Amino acid sequence: MDNGRNERYARIRARAGEIWQQEGCPANQHERHWLLAMREIDGEDAAALYRPSPSVPSALIRTPGRARLAPAILQKSASRLRSSRL
Repeated sequence: MDNGRNERYARIRARAGEIWQQEGCPANQHERHWLLAMREIDGEDAAALYRPSPSVPSALIRTPGRARLAPAILQKSASRLRSSRL
C-alpha cells in the first residue's frame, strides 16, 4: 500500500512542478498547483479503471441505450446470418 501512495505522491509532485513551470514559476501558488496536479492524476487513474479490457469482445460491453446480449444469443444470430447467405 505504501508503494502505491509513494508512486501517486511522486506523480502528483512531478505534475505540480510542470504546472508551476508552465505558468512561469509564480510565487505562493504551490497549493493551487498541487491541487490541480492531484485532480489530473486522480482523473487519469479513474479513467484507467473504466477502460474495457482488449480481450473483451465489443459486443459484450454494455453501453447506454443498448440491450445486453448473452453469448448464446450472439452465437445463434451469427449462425443465422451464415445460413441465410447460402
